Amino acid sequence: MNLHNFPLFRWIRWYFELPLRTALWIGALVALALWIGLGFYRGIRYPTLQLEPQAVVTEWRRHDSGWKISANGAFFDKFHRSQVARARAYIPEPSVTITNNDGAGPLLLTIYNLHPDAQLSSSLESVNVEENVYGINRQLVIDLEKSKQLQLRWTLPKKQRYRLAAIGDSAAGTELEWLLKRATALGADFLVNVGDILYAHEHVRTAREVLDRSPIPVYIVVGNHDFRGHSRPGFRLPLVYIRQIGPRNFSFTLNNKRIIAVDTAAATFPAWGGERGSLIRRILSEDKTLGDSEPITENLFFAHRPVADESVEIEEIRNRSVRNGENSWLVTKMKELDNPVLVFGHIHKSLEYTVAGMKVYVAGEGLALANLLNTKHEAQILMIDLEKEQSARFQWEDIDMPKSYHCAKNIIDALAPEHTKIATELERLCLQRMTGNLPESDLTH
Repeated sequence: MNLHNFPLFRWIRWYFELPLRTALWIGALVALALWIGLGFYRGIRYPTLQLEPQAVVTEWRRHDSGWKISANGAFFDKFHRSQVARARAYIPEPSVTITNNDGAGPLLLTIYNLHPDAQLSSSLESVNVEENVYGINRQLVIDLEKSKQLQLRWTLPKKQRYRLAAIGDSAAGTELEWLLKRATALGADFLVNVGDILYAHEHVRTAREVLDRSPIPVYIVVGNHDFRGHSRPGFRLPLVYIRQIGPRNFSFTLNNKRIIAVDTAAATFPAWGGERGSLIRRILSEDKTLGDSEPITENLFFAHRPVADESVEIEEIRNRSVRNGENSWLVTKMKELDNPVLVFGHIHKSLEYTVAGMKVYVAGEGLALANLLNTKHEAQILMIDLEKEQSARFQWEDIDMPKSYHCAKNIIDALAPEHTKIATELERLCLQRMTGNLPESDLTH
C-alpha cells in the first residue's frame, strides 16, 4: 500500500505544491491531530490503544414490519429478522417505548434480568399486553394498533430494605452459578458483579446462559479481562461485552441510595473523556433528589480496578490500582458526591481500606481460591443492606463454595504444577458434574 496515493496526501501535495515527503509528513500530522481530537471527545483507551468502544444498543427496529422499540435501562443484544425483540435490563426499573408505524400482528418482546416482584404498568390501559413471568425473565405479547405508541415501565414494590450482594472476578461458569445460589440464600434481591466475568473465550458463550438462569437479577461492571483479556486474534472483546453483557457505565437509585457503575477496566485518556466522564458529569449536575422529593443519602460506586492514595498501605492495592492522573480525577469526583462508598474487584481478596476519607471494599474472591488453598480463610462475598432513612450496611459472608463448583479450566491448569492433588480432584468432580454422575455428598462439600 502506497501512502502517497491516499487522497489526503495527494490533495495536500497538489494544493500546497509540496514535495512528496513533506506532503506525507504534513498529512500524517493532520491525521494524528484529527485522531487525537476525536480521542479527547470520545476518549482513548489503553492497553490496547483504541478509541472508546461504542455504547449499547437501546433501540430495536424492523423496517419491514413497522415496529420500533426504544429502551431506557435495557439494551438489545442482537437484531432479529422476526418480530421477536429481546432485551436485557441493566437497572431494576427499566422502561420501553413501543411504536407501531405499520406493523401487522402482535409484537413479541422478551426482557431478561427483571426482579420477579417488578410490576408492569402501561400508558394505555386499552391496549392488550399479555405478560408471562419466568423467574427473572418476562415474555410479552403486545397488540398495538397501527400509528399508536405505548410506554411500558417496571417498578419495584416499596420495601423498607433491599439487599445487594457484591462479588467480582468470578468468570462465567459453575463458580458464578454457585455465587448466584449463595447470594440468593443470603437474602440478596440483586447481585452486582464487579468485573472479570469473561476470563476465557468459552465464557463468551456461557455468560448469558448462566445469567439468564439466575434466580436474581445481576448487574455487571466491566473488568480488565472483559475489556481486553484472552480474546482470539481479530476478536473484539469490548464489542462482544456491550452486545451480550451490558453497558460499561450506568447508574440507578434504590431506597434513596444511588448505585453508580463506572468503567476502570483499562486506562482512559483524558480521565474525564468518554462515556464514564459523561455519566459522572451528568450525575454531578443533577438535582440530588428523586422524583418524590426524597433525598439521595448515599452514593455507592462500583468499579473493577480500585483507586488508592498515599495513605493506602496494602501493597497489592497500590500496585494494581488505577494510575496517576486518572486515579486523582476519579477520587476527586467521587468525593464531590454525598457520602460516597466504593466497592471494587480486581484483587482476589476481601479487603477494606480508606481513600481520602472514603470507605472502600474489595470483593474479588469470586473464584473462592482461598477455600482450596488456605484452610484458615474462607472466601467471602459482600452483602449490602439498603434501608430507607438508614445508612447502607455492609457485612461479609462466607461464600462456602463446594469443590464441585470449582470448574474454571484456567484455574485448574494454574493449580496443576504445584497443587496436583487438588487439580486432579477438581477435574474429577467437574467431569462427574458434566456427565451427571456427581455423588450427592459432593454437591454440597
